[in-house]
Amino acid sequence: MKKMIAMGMFAFLMMFGLSLQASASGELSPKKVQRLDKKMTKKKARTKRFRTQKEYQKLKRRVRTPQKRVSSNKRMNDLFRSGHKKRVQKRYVEDEWYGGWDYPRGPRQQGYRNFKRGWYLAYRYDRATFYDRYGYHYGYFNRYGFNFDGIFYGYDRYYRYQDRLRGRGLFDNRYYMPANASRYGFCSPRPTRPHPRPFRR
Repeated sequence: MKKMIAMGMFAFLMMFGLSLQASASGELSPKKVQRLDKKMTKKKARTKRFRTQKEYQKLKRRVRTPQKRVSSNKRMNDLFRSGHKKRVQKRYVEDEWYGGWDYPRGPRQQGYRNFKRGWYLAYRYDRATFYDRYGYHYGYFNRYGFNFDGIFYGYDRYYRYQDRLRGRGLFDNRYYMPANASRYGFCSPRPTRPHPRPFRR
């Protein structure tokens, strides 16, 4: 009887540990996938208005850049005449950059020229997420669109459903393994580092 109780406790702890590991790695449960499939339809998918990374960065800056902190041109000219032009310019650019849009800070992966069948199966059945070499996050997806950097975009001729299903990046032709690659028997990605910031404080 004690052995049966011990075995039951061990099985429960194993299942609890696996569920914690799954939630920590950002995996989607089958119920959540079904809910998202019903919610994320073709009408919810945004039209992608960028093709390259530079265009995407410009778009994010345009959307999220706050108003200028110096309201009048007269005050700006007074600051520049005060002998601190370079210091003021640098501080102003830093504030505008940090407040304007969020630079990708996710783990960066090594891209591969060819995709592997195991990655394809992980993406197809588990909707596995991945990060590209720039640190952008590719999350949930279905036949209508894909979640890129927190926004649900629709497919177009430059990025199709098959591309996302194989783990291809949006801004390059490389393929990336799932973020939780060790769960599928692959070696975990090489140690990554956050994307370098453009300025240092």
